[in-house]
Amino acid sequence: MFNTILRLSGNVNYTNQCSKGCRKATSCLKMVDKMKHFAIILFIAIYSTSGWSQDFETALSKGDVTTISQYLDNSTEICYRDEIDFYDRSQATSFLKKFYAEHKPISYKPMHKGSSKGNSHYTIGALTTDKGTYRVYLYFRKDSDQVRIQEIRFDEQG
Repeated sequence: MFNTILRLSGNVNYTNQCSKGCRKATSCLKMVDKMKHFAIILFIAIYSTSGWSQDFETALSKGDVTTISQYLDNSTEICYRDEIDFYDRSQATSFLKKFYAEHKPISYKPMHKGSSKGNSHYTIGALTTDKGTYRVYLYFRKDSDQVRIQEIRFDEQG
């Protein structure tokens, strides 16, 4: 990153500029330090949602509605075919039980994950069932240590 010669004594000889054009190694070191902190924060943010995510992905692939329903928000938007509606937790659980009774799951493959404003996150995957493959969109929020699914969307794949 920067062309300097470090002596064993710890002194720095500034032989050239760094790749960013800095004349002082200390400013480059500060930039590297900030990048390290950012990387650590990013890793923690991703890791903190991955544990529940793996459990949830397993539950989707097996049709385990009991596990899925643990993560539902008080009101969850469910989109299936041309129907879009908000359901409370018990209604959403009933909907999912009916869906999985009619569509025996074979596998679930996560495709994309990300986050948007605040504590909002999303994941997109492919759910293969005996009736076809569905692209599943999940939109959720994470408050302290709880994950709450706010939207589930099942789109049939052609």
